[in-house]
Amino acid sequence: MGGILLFSSIGKAQESSTKLWSAVEYKTELHKRWDAEFSQLFRLKEDLRTVDSHITEATLMFAPKKRWEIGAELRYLYRNDTKGGIQGFENMLRYRINLEKKFKVPHGNLSLRLGYQNRISLDRENRSKQKWRFRPSYEWKIKNWSLDPKFFFEALKTLEAPNEISYRYGVGSKKKLNKQLSLAFRYIFEQDVEDSQATANYHILALKVSFSKKKEKKKKTENPENSQS
Repeated sequence: MGGILLFSSIGKAQESSTKLWSAVEYKTELHKRWDAEFSQLFRLKEDLRTVDSHITEATLMFAPKKRWEIGAELRYLYRNDTKGGIQGFENMLRYRINLEKKFKVPHGNLSLRLGYQNRISLDRENRSKQKWRFRPSYEWKIKNWSLDPKFFFEALKTLEAPNEISYRYGVGSKKKLNKQLSLAFRYIFEQDVEDSQATANYHILALKVSFSKKKEKKKKTENPENSQS
């Protein structure tokens, strides 16, 4: 019996697959301290053989003071359940609230983000999953280099199952194609842990195309009296 349990534990720890996350994002400045983002996401899983989810997302961000940001996100998911009780696509909603603090540090920027989220099924009653998320990240500013790397770590703690936690380790960068268009790419290694035992490992490739629009600053009109020579 002990040998069977040990073999089962090793088997779980060795479970691994590759995922692909893709997104198109539009970001606009609403006011001096307010920004909004609208995104459409598409994800693949199981070594890119299976559709994971279609996602529509809206985010509102407020900067109460310099280097502080509060974010509120609402996400609709059409999610493919291949392991749970649905065995098919499920309609879900998720809301998330973040608080982020940014710091100037040697050779780059450091940020600390704390978030709470709740994902709710629209097809099943009393089905939700709440998580705390903590993510520190560091952007390394390299002189005369347009692809500054960003490193991050994230821990995701499930409230309904205190023995479940996920860890994400990532690196990525962003390339500005012009004033309004940019392309971001990341690699993420995710590990799911239950009762201090690794149950799954995922390699995630993420690509995002972003369009941004900032409010045009009004030009000061010249006083006709001052323009006369």
